[in-house]
Amino acid sequence: MIISGRMSCAKPNLASRSPVTMPNMNYQRDWINPKNAAGFCAACAQLALEFYVGDPNHRRRQIIVSAIEIAEQYARGDKIDKQHAEKLADGAFWASKDLSLGASGRPSRSAARAAAACARSVRTSFTSYTSRIYVVDSVIRHAFDAGVDTHDVDVAFARWVVWDLAGDKQIDEELRLAAGAAVVAGDEDLASKLVQGKL
Repeated sequence: MIISGRMSCAKPNLASRSPVTMPNMNYQRDWINPKNAAGFCAACAQLALEFYVGDPNHRRRQIIVSAIEIAEQYARGDKIDKQHAEKLADGAFWASKDLSLGASGRPSRSAARAAAACARSVRTSFTSYTSRIYVVDSVIRHAFDAGVDTHDVDVAFARWVVWDLAGDKQIDEELRLAAGAAVVAGDEDLASKLVQGKL
């Protein structure tokens, strides 16, 4: 399960929340398998969901959760109804419009928009490089704005990049961790060589 592998994230202290800035790490890459890009989007949106608090509307939250889950299913290789995914994306986006922009509402609104972008990662146009870059960037931006820690996003990015580099090849945990560390350090070329056994 994808969700079970994610890192936990503490509930935010909204009273002391400071503006979030984008990190220096470059998350733009040409994904070999778009399903892995969708998996990364889902991981970021799942992290952002931890900051979705204080909303009494259960149906609205369920739409947002479903938007993330359909991207997770796509990343696993499940057969997906892309029209349904688009409807969930629209639903999550409009749910975000209903949330206030106050101190307590902004993290939830950003989390909802991360989920909306995440669901859009499964539509057909996502297979194009330009669309992929746009969707991934959108999910990351909203996740950071919700309050997700950059380290958690870096770890999720490294995990999915390594899976993308490995393809169908089975690699042990020690090698996976070493390749992930190389990705976090900004050396994807080294990570690729490690995964392919060229070192």
